[in-house]
Amino acid sequence: MRSCLDVRYLSLALLDEAPWNAIRIPRALLEKIRRSISEFGVVENLVARPQPGQPDRFEVISGNHRLRLFRELGLVVAPVVVVELDDARARLLAQTLNRTRGSDDPQAYSSPVAGGATASNS
Repeated sequence: MRSCLDVRYLSLALLDEAPWNAIRIPRALLEKIRRSISEFGVVENLVARPQPGQPDRFEVISGNHRLRLFRELGLVVAPVVVVELDDARARLLAQTLNRTRGSDDPQAYSSPVAGGATASNS
C-alpha cells in the first residue's frame, strides 16, 4: 500500500473521460456542484490513471462529471490523484468511489466497453 498520494496539477487537455463510467448524477446535483465550483473553486481532486497505450494522457476514474463542469467553466488545469491501475482495478476503484457520489446505471456495466467488470466479479 502506498503511503503518499501522487497529486499533480494537469492540463484538462490531457484528461479523457472513462468511456465505461457508469455513474449517473441528477441534473439538480450537477447544478449544485457547478455552483460550488464557481463559488469555492476546485476543492476535490480528480482521480486518473495513465491512459493505456497513450502515456502522455490520463483516463479519469473518478470525477468525469466534474471534469465536464471544469471545462464548461473555463478551467484549464485541475488537481489529479494519479494511480497506476490495470483495467479491472480501475473499474473496481471507480465503482467504489461512485457509490459515495451518485447512483450506478446497471445497463452501463453491461456495455461491451465496460467489459462487464463489477465489484462482485473483480
